[in-house]
Amino acid sequence: MKTPQTLEEFMAQALLMEREAAQRYEEIADAMEVHNNREVAQLFRTMAGYEAKHAESIMAEMSWVEAPGVPPGAWPAMESPEMIPSDAVHYLMHPWHALELALAAEQRAEAFFTELARTANSESVRRAALELREEESEHVALVKQWMTRFPKPEGDWADDPDPPRDPDAVMAAFDARMALLEAVLAEHADDHYRAVIREEMERAIGELPPKLRAVFVMRELEELSTEETAQALGVDERDVLVASTGVIGARLPMDRVKAGIVRAAGQLSPSGGSQAATAIMTTDTMPKEIAIREASGRIAITVGGMAKGAGMIHPQMATMLAFITTDAAVPPRTLQTLLKRTVASTFNTIDVDGETSPNDLVLCIANGLAKNPPITSGVPLARVDCGSSVPPQKVRSRPNSAGE
Repeated sequence: MKTPQTLEEFMAQALLMEREAAQRYEEIADAMEVHNNREVAQLFRTMAGYEAKHAESIMAEMSWVEAPGVPPGAWPAMESPEMIPSDAVHYLMHPWHALELALAAEQRAEAFFTELARTANSESVRRAALELREEESEHVALVKQWMTRFPKPEGDWADDPDPPRDPDAVMAAFDARMALLEAVLAEHADDHYRAVIREEMERAIGELPPKLRAVFVMRELEELSTEETAQALGVDERDVLVASTGVIGARLPMDRVKAGIVRAAGQLSPSGGSQAATAIMTTDTMPKEIAIREASGRIAITVGGMAKGAGMIHPQMATMLAFITTDAAVPPRTLQTLLKRTVASTFNTIDVDGETSPNDLVLCIANGLAKNPPITSGVPLARVDCGSSVPPQKVRSRPNSAGE
């Protein structure tokens, strides 16, 4: 492990530790939600919030706008001391187990700062390490106090008469089966034989569990859409973002998707925004779009947005796709913060019919062509943020049908 030589290096390392811990807690919370273990999911989200606040306090203390980079070798192991190992989590775990993992993470962080304080060559680093060690000691005591609120589960807490199959193993076996069938298909020209192989491929898809079948359908759509769009526009596949909505797990006619991509690429134009907003409508009764420009001196910043979706909308967006673009110069992290803040107070507050769905997405892209001084906070851009205008349009566009 590389010992930080300056206070800035040390605080950057501490900031990274807090952020990585917050991210891991969120990832575990998401996994618990998948298994409907909501009590533990909420507990992990609470801990993620604490770590995020610690990161914010470090940013404020150091007067940083953007987080500095941390060179490789910052941790004594592969991951930061405060990160919970992914393989230590069980889908049936109780709140007591979650706190037990959090306690071990806080104790590792406490030991990490203790060792840094002992080996630091800089007095400022040593003092800062001691301060953070004291904070971690307080966290250890707090988690121990929390654990007293929950009884330790019985020894059979992990027993499950119908355990879920490992999705990675299921998909690996499916991919191997499909690869074999595709190889056989490529070797035969007989139409009847090819039809039999295609039936076997459809059967393999149908045998997947519903959630994994939906994963396959989305993967198939994403791979084809990405490749065809990149070719049609002459761009790198990494610059293509795919969004979709519809019946979960139902395969789409890929030939029509491919033809549609080629046709749409040929119709692109600088004045085609309204046509795009209309093209993405499903059960919407009206297109939803807005463009706003704000000038400051000789610099003008433009923000445009469009969205689709009017049914099956319950807080947390649900069946909705929204796209926001701007020519403002905004660092990625600042733009992400602004977008999350805007979505939380606009799109995520809509309730049209009390129904929800997993198909939702908001994308925000900034190209910097306005050549403004980089925006480092959400205040200037928020004044022209179209996120505040599109949501009311979505409610007015509620369809007669029950879903998307």
